[in-house]
Amino acid sequence: MNKTLLLNLDHVKQRGGTNYIEIAKNADHSCWREDSIYIHSAIWQDCFDAIAQAQIPKYDFYAFTDLEPATAIQLADKLEELASLLDDIQKPEQLKQPPLLSTALPQRPYINIGSSIEAQIFKTTATEQQHFLQYFPEILALIATDYRRLAEWLRQNGQNGIAILGM
Repeated sequence: MNKTLLLNLDHVKQRGGTNYIEIAKNADHSCWREDSIYIHSAIWQDCFDAIAQAQIPKYDFYAFTDLEPATAIQLADKLEELASLLDDIQKPEQLKQPPLLSTALPQRPYINIGSSIEAQIFKTTATEQQHFLQYFPEILALIATDYRRLAEWLRQNGQNGIAILGM
């Protein structure tokens, strides 16, 4: 299992492809910067997209979205709050219960590991399902850790704004 969901440019180049969301400091719209953070688009959609939709005015997955410094701090606060909530989750079903449901979006889970995890659980063999459930605590710990890491990065780099460079 990967030890982080947050990648730097070198990791992206090694993996190849262009299906990444880029988070750039200084609300800069230039792409593929060395000092940006990258998150694979599928992981972004499962673990970050609902948070962005609820916290960022005019957020658009398919466009450049600028965050004012205050919005970057609010996003960091929400990521830290959700990371703390994840510390107490024991079962996948708990991800679809309050307080892990967005109040800004109609009952959408903030962490919708649904597209990939539900597919694993409901459309795979019993052995694969057991494997997923066995590693569920580690998966949640990874997400919580990276929420905290991204929150810290936003606080350290958001003084002049942040840009989320979408697909």
